[in-house]
Amino acid sequence: MKKIIYCIFINFLFFSLFPLTGRAQLTELKRNIDTITTKLLASVAIVPSNLKWPPEVRIIDSTDPNAFASIKEEQPIISINTGLITIIDNVPDRMAYIVAHELAHIVKGHCSRRLLSEKNALASTFSNEDEKEADIE
Repeated sequence: MKKIIYCIFINFLFFSLFPLTGRAQLTELKRNIDTITTKLLASVAIVPSNLKWPPEVRIIDSTDPNAFASIKEEQPIISINTGLITIIDNVPDRMAYIVAHELAHIVKGHCSRRLLSEKNALASTFSNEDEKEADIE
């Protein structure tokens, strides 16, 4: 019973965040990003053994042009704001770069280091070195 109520709540939350007129576009957008992510994941040589795989990809309804990688309960998550998707005009090559960059943060262990740092209140963002390393990968 709890699962059914939870699913109803999640569906309500999802459809209230994304209006009816945008659901079809959002579904198509998510499908395109998932296709890009699947192709990129095929090229990952070393999968972190301490994480659930593959990463979950989320689209966040925010005008902030941002994307970020995080880990929640050993599940890597790549979050992409709709503001960034708008800026890049949803061009597949640009989206692939964004997903690859965030994927590199996960594979290189930057998220794990950041979690440890946040517990010690030392850092809340990736370091410049982490960002450069993610760009190179």
